[in-house]
Amino acid sequence: MSAKLSRKKLKLEGSRYEQSKRTDEASPFISQLPLNFNSRRSTFYSGRSERVSAKPPSHIKDVLSGPSTHSHMVEKLGSHLSTGKYSRPLTASRRDLIRELTSIVKEDKEENIERVKKEENVEDEVESDWETDIEMEERAKTPFDLWGKTTYRRTCSRLAITPVSFIERHLQSSNLSMIERGLKPRETLALCHALMVNTTINGLNLMGNNMGDIGMKYIAWMLTDNNNIKNLNLSSNKLGSASAVLLNKVLINNCVITKLNLSGNFFTDNDAHNFSTVLEDTKTLQEIDLSHNSFGDVAGRLFGRAIASNDSIRKLNLSWNKIRPRGGVWILRGLSENVMLKNLNLAMNGVSNEAVIAAAQALRRNDGLQELDLTNNRIYDEGILSVARALEHNDSLQVLKVGQNHITTIGAMALLNGIRKNDSSAIHTLDLSCIHVHRDALLIQEEIKETRPKFKLAIGGVIYCDHAYEDIRKSKGGIINKNPLTILKWYISSNNYRLIDVFKRFDKDGSLSVSRNEFLQGLKDIKVPLTEGQLDELIKKLDKDGDGEIDFGELMEADQLHRKQKRRRNKLP
Repeated sequence: MSAKLSRKKLKLEGSRYEQSKRTDEASPFISQLPLNFNSRRSTFYSGRSERVSAKPPSHIKDVLSGPSTHSHMVEKLGSHLSTGKYSRPLTASRRDLIRELTSIVKEDKEENIERVKKEENVEDEVESDWETDIEMEERAKTPFDLWGKTTYRRTCSRLAITPVSFIERHLQSSNLSMIERGLKPRETLALCHALMVNTTINGLNLMGNNMGDIGMKYIAWMLTDNNNIKNLNLSSNKLGSASAVLLNKVLINNCVITKLNLSGNFFTDNDAHNFSTVLEDTKTLQEIDLSHNSFGDVAGRLFGRAIASNDSIRKLNLSWNKIRPRGGVWILRGLSENVMLKNLNLAMNGVSNEAVIAAAQALRRNDGLQELDLTNNRIYDEGILSVARALEHNDSLQVLKVGQNHITTIGAMALLNGIRKNDSSAIHTLDLSCIHVHRDALLIQEEIKETRPKFKLAIGGVIYCDHAYEDIRKSKGGIINKNPLTILKWYISSNNYRLIDVFKRFDKDGSLSVSRNEFLQGLKDIKVPLTEGQLDELIKKLDKDGDGEIDFGELMEADQLHRKQKRRRNKLP
């Protein structure tokens, strides 16, 4: 063999000595080589010789640096030297080399055995039948990772990230709040490893970390083994469709989580099926927040069906979505079939009168709902009047929020009257924010407070005007018209009646004439939102001859006169 034998060939000689043709040429070279050995890295390197390079080639550094590869190579080299495959006699220096190689191989084997033992599962060893009492006592001396701190540090070391001291300090508390901490996927993975071991944390708040679908994958993996977390907040984390699928799989099988917050993410109608399935099948989830997403009418239809069949959800928040009239109708129809839901929030959507009428029907049948929030939708007096009539019979609703809608003082007065008429009403808060009401509403409020001292009314302002029923005032909430005949006509048209139909209902004998008392009682029976003063004013306008009788002709004349006055007002600049 050439004197310029490279280090690579020398190493191959150490592992492939079966090439007998080169043995005689290599043995004198090996015996003359001043061999230095680094037991830490298990590598050979020569001195400053011109024949052999002091550093191994860069393309085989990884191969040569592995402990298992070198241990095997050293063992083979020692065995060949000891068995005398080389022609040179076994000198004292060669014996010393054999002993050194043998001790190195032994140490390497012991290190491997110790490493394997450390990786074995402690619980499996404790539960094994062959363990003695002495072994169990020795193992009991080893501290158990109750809070997951050791697991967290070890995982951070493997992922080459810096452990977060805040997490280490709070792993032993009952709640861990990591709000807007900028957790990246690797940091989330390390935290999830610790939570799989932890047995003390019941509440986990990860709001505003923007972890995305990758981080959600680690959270879902952790929740499959964690049986302690009951309150989970994943709001504002940029979760999308992939996360919705993962949540569906986890929550259906999870029997621990009772409160879940998923607001402020990127869920749409395409993800509604995953959440509706959870609402239908869950038995433990009690509160779910899906606000500030992009759910629309498709989601409303699926959620409505899920609400009708669910018997565990107590609080559902769907505010700040894109649920329009059709979706709102489905959700509020489902409410009539559910008696367990206590709090429903549909604020800041596009719910209209049709949905509110469905809500009124639900309030007549539902005796479990305690809070209903319909703030800032597309609700007018027509829908509110149906709710007012339902409040006369409902005794479970405690909080009603309908502020920032297109409701006038007519609808506000109707709601207050409905609460006043129902002695068993449980309402203690009525929110009519940004809605101006007539000062008579304050009188009704005081009357309600006589029997219910805790009753609170929130309004946008008070109209102090003695001629409010005759004036037309434009405001942000709509047009406030206090003319009693206008109120009567509006009520008749909103309920799809005709003027003659209402009159015939009052005229029981068919004489086309009713007395003053019959007319007043008829207006009260159909629940026209008029006060006593308004009724008196209306009778004076209709009974022009003062005979105490109101015939159909007088009613038609008053109607025509009112139309003319209305056209004149509309022509005014």
